Formats: sequence, structure tokens, C-alpha cells
Amino acid sequence: MRVSLDDVATVTYMGWAGLKNGELLQAAENDGFDVFVTGDQTLAQEQNLAGRRLAVVALSAIQLPIILSSAARSPAGSHALSREPAL
Repeated sequence: MRVSLDDVATVTYMGWAGLKNGELLQAAENDGFDVFVTGDQTLAQEQNLAGRRLAVVALSAIQLPIILSSAARSPAGSHALSREPAL
């Protein structure tokens, strides 16, 4: 599966910077997102994800160099990456 720049949005871009956890996940679902990428390793323990229509992917900081390296080689390039939460 390839992801284009049109498929990626940050929380700030969407205007959701003030939302937290459940509200943020609900906003992403309501806007039709399929995947929520976060650095919050405890989100799955803090939120009931059963019945959610979107997948939650929690990445650790140690994975960032691997992700950046892969993104640089992808057709979308590293422009799709941001240090803020992305959807």
C-alpha cells in the first residue's frame, strides 16, 4: 500500500490540537480516517479501542530513524512526515 501526501494530515492541520485521546479518535473516525499514528505508547491501555473503525498505530521514538529512512525512499518522500501526531 502506498500513501500519498493527500492521504496524510496532522492533528494541527485538521484543527484538532485541543482534543485529547477519545475525542481525538472520534474526530478522526468522523472525518473518515482509517489509521491514527501516534507516539503515545499508553493510548491502547487508556482508551477502549473495541468497536473503533480506525486502526491505532503507536510508534516508539526508537523507530523514528527507521521511519525517516524509509520515507525518504518512498514516492511521497519525507514531506509526509511530521513530528506532531499524524492521522
